[in-house]
Amino acid sequence: MAKTKEKFHDPNQQKFANIKGFSLVAPAVFLISLFTVYPIIFTLYWAFHSGNLISPDSKYVGMNNFRYLFSTPSFLKVLMNTVFYSVIVVVLTIAVATLLAVWLNGKLHKKFNGFVQAVIFTPHIISLVSVSMVFLWLFDSQVGFLNSIITAIGFKAFPFFTSPRTALFSLVLVMVWKQAGYYTLLIMAALQGVPQEIYEAASIATRRPTRHFSESPCR
Repeated sequence: MAKTKEKFHDPNQQKFANIKGFSLVAPAVFLISLFTVYPIIFTLYWAFHSGNLISPDSKYVGMNNFRYLFSTPSFLKVLMNTVFYSVIVVVLTIAVATLLAVWLNGKLHKKFNGFVQAVIFTPHIISLVSVSMVFLWLFDSQVGFLNSIITAIGFKAFPFFTSPRTALFSLVLVMVWKQAGYYTLLIMAALQGVPQEIYEAASIATRRPTRHFSESPCR
């Protein structure tokens, strides 16, 4: 601690250290401000103004935009679809990630874990635009891969993304596929932090796989 004080006792050294710290933080602050803070402020501004993004002219309308939104007949349905989508994506992502993490944490597949982890985590680092293009091709009603298989076995092509019955679930599937890998690694890291003695105690206490699975991480 004394060495640290001596190191920055000189005002010039302290000033240099401050400049160095700010220079390291500045790029991150700039990018966050540009791509996160500015869009939020821009959105809030247009929430209380009328006009369009092309014309510089805008008029302050107060809460009129919100009154119009809440009075729209489809607002409640859109809100419910959003809530349903969010809940289903979170639940399925955590469930799939937990199962994959437990499987990868087992002893039977240790030699393949590195390859499997890379395959599972890869969708998370792929851009959402690329993922969207891939699934648009997979689910396309005319030239999609899935519909090619469906028509090849004698069934009629199905519009996955354009049918009201399956559009929402198709989007859920896309997001679960993209996000599951990231949470799999997080849960797997947590499972690897559990002492081996706890797993051994759980295996002695019960031979049922379901109880072993539920009790081991919680002890």
